[in-house]
Amino acid sequence: MDILTAAVSALSLFCLSESKEWPMHTICSGPNLEGYYRSCDPLQDIGLSIEPCFKTLPEVVQIKIALLLQLIYFEGPVKFGIGTIPTGEYNVSLELFNEDNYNIACGNLTLVSH
Repeated sequence: MDILTAAVSALSLFCLSESKEWPMHTICSGPNLEGYYRSCDPLQDIGLSIEPCFKTLPEVVQIKIALLLQLIYFEGPVKFGIGTIPTGEYNVSLELFNEDNYNIACGNLTLVSH
């Protein structure tokens, strides 16, 4: 009976979903900057957050990223190389590679700077 239950659950997850893309998630929301992303990986959604969420970024930003199906979790400092984000709306495609140059995740990022 357990195999039947698992098969029905897996089938409902993969076949019954009407949406062809992952939902839009909020990365951060601050007084002058908002960040949103959507995973472009066909098999898994990703979890991502960035702190702090200011228009003027410090040299080092703390991020958290989780890829549940691949059992990958990273929390730590990242340097973006951008000091200030100009006013406007920016759409960016991101790809995350490991040390073997293997693509482990991708996402579409939208930044709205006020």
